[in-house]
Amino acid sequence: MNSSRRGGVFGFRLQSLDIVSDTRAPGDRSTTLMGFVAGVVREKYPNVLEFVNEVTYLEKAATVSLQLLGVDIRQMSRGLKETTKELVENKQNKKLKKFCLEAEPRVTRLEADFATANEAFQEVVHTLGRTQKLPNPMPFFPSC
Repeated sequence: MNSSRRGGVFGFRLQSLDIVSDTRAPGDRSTTLMGFVAGVVREKYPNVLEFVNEVTYLEKAATVSLQLLGVDIRQMSRGLKETTKELVENKQNKKLKKFCLEAEPRVTRLEADFATANEAFQEVVHTLGRTQKLPNPMPFFPSC
């Protein structure tokens, strides 16, 4: 994989992990490459084993369209701006004022969370060697 004939390795496809669990050592047919890698991780990098707790919603996340989610969040932001303009014109409306005060930090947080999620997804795509822009995670995580 790292030979100079084929160039550098920039990542791998998640489907490659299926092959890793079937690849066996030449001398000891009971040992798989996956078992060997798991043993090394368990021995030298035990904190990495906690990643399973970080991917509890991977199956659900794979069905989300980042483009559509971004559109929805931008629409919420525009709607809140329009509502805030309405509040400026009608300062006496206490319900509208309360709504704006409660909604503004929520929308701001949604925008920040979306930016973080989008950046993280693009980083994973790049790290695993997928250079094309993917509109959503479904083609990236087909086995979920």
